Amino acid sequence: MAALRAELARHRQFLPRQQDPPTLIRRIADLGAGTGLRINLLRPQSEQRSELYAEMPIALELQGPYHAVGLFLDRLAAWPGLIQVNQLDMRAAGRMTRCLATAFSYLGKDEAGVGPVAAPAGFGYDPQGRRDPMEPLVKEARLPKHASRWNVSA
Repeated sequence: MAALRAELARHRQFLPRQQDPPTLIRRIADLGAGTGLRINLLRPQSEQRSELYAEMPIALELQGPYHAVGLFLDRLAAWPGLIQVNQLDMRAAGRMTRCLATAFSYLGKDEAGVGPVAAPAGFGYDPQGRRDPMEPLVKEARLPKHASRWNVSA
């Protein structure tokens, strides 16, 4: 039984106590702005509760470059606690990204000494020097005035 309690305490450290919706929304909005995204929609949906945890889904519509979205998702994943991103839909037209971010929080009795901690270090997203795949590869090509389309030597 003691081993099960220790295992539960170890897993519980990734689920913070109940989230404050206005604070969570403000943090997500600040994160989006900090990564260079425009947030067109940030709509909390109804909280779903189970015996031990609660899920708070938040619909997001982001506008910005591909790598800014990658950086946003990477930083969101690095937050303390557990946030899951589903229904990711990226469109090149208008550089629009829609997704559903779900924040999980613990509802049960808290044990002494167990609190939220940062997620373990893992892959970090670095967009430096990468091409934005939502941009066309070739922009309108123009030849210099003195060049001919057919380079024919006499």
